[in-house]
Amino acid sequence: MRRERALLLVAVAGNGIALGLAVAALLSRRRLRRGDTRPVAAGRAAAAPRVAAAEMVAAEPSAAPIEPPLTPEPSSDPLKEPPAPELAAEPPPSAPGFLNAGLLYADVGLWEQAIACFNQALALAPDCVPALHNRALAFARSGDLAAALADYNRAALLAPDDADVLNSRGALLAALGERRRARDDFQRAAACESSGPEPLINLGLLLLEEGEAGEALAHFDQAAQRAPHEARAHYGRAVALAALGRLDKARPALDQALLLEPALAGEAARDRRLAALWPDGGAP
Repeated sequence: MRRERALLLVAVAGNGIALGLAVAALLSRRRLRRGDTRPVAAGRAAAAPRVAAAEMVAAEPSAAPIEPPLTPEPSSDPLKEPPAPELAAEPPPSAPGFLNAGLLYADVGLWEQAIACFNQALALAPDCVPALHNRALAFARSGDLAAALADYNRAALLAPDDADVLNSRGALLAALGERRRARDDFQRAAACESSGPEPLINLGLLLLEEGEAGEALAHFDQAAQRAPHEARAHYGRAVALAALGRLDKARPALDQALLLEPALAGEAARDRRLAALWPDGGAP
């Protein structure tokens, strides 16, 4: 068994908030043991066993009579088939099994099938927070925001200190226009010991949209300190610094973001908040 952590950032259209999802799931890795089937090297024959000289002498015939080989007794019922070999029983359905199946469907965007698997997991384990969290994301991606929020609320009641649940619910609340509640969730998530940089980045994005660039910059700075290799933290710093007119600091921050994630160059070229960095109309 191995614990793996999956991180998915999904932009919510229209508001720039990033949905942060970090799901810890136990994934079972079965390894088949294979016998040694390596072929003999070409051009080399297997060595024949050595035989002692005395053993090479023909043996004298034995006086004892040779018994015919034993044959199995015929079955009393000639039409009766031999018993089938016993097969190992399949393991019973389990919540982790359905959870992992749902994650596989979610990875390829099959939300309906993913939700069905998470339903099965929750039927076996109603308080499974990872299943609730993942089903909430699947509901949100399929357009059922009310069901998503209900799952996030239940997951938050079961795990009030889960930074990932709070961060994801905050992103959904922001998308629904409930900015105050979203801000509270991001702040609670950022204060959790297990928190990564995502709640701080989302909080900074929310503050930028509210025109609070100075406070947003403070959160982006914290995110960059917590995770120096997180490109989105440096990108947020660049946007906040540009909004504050500190272009001499904004450009190095953007360069750092593009160094970590070159794919952000296209987004930066279209981001009007960074237009002041290219007065001649150029692009990064």
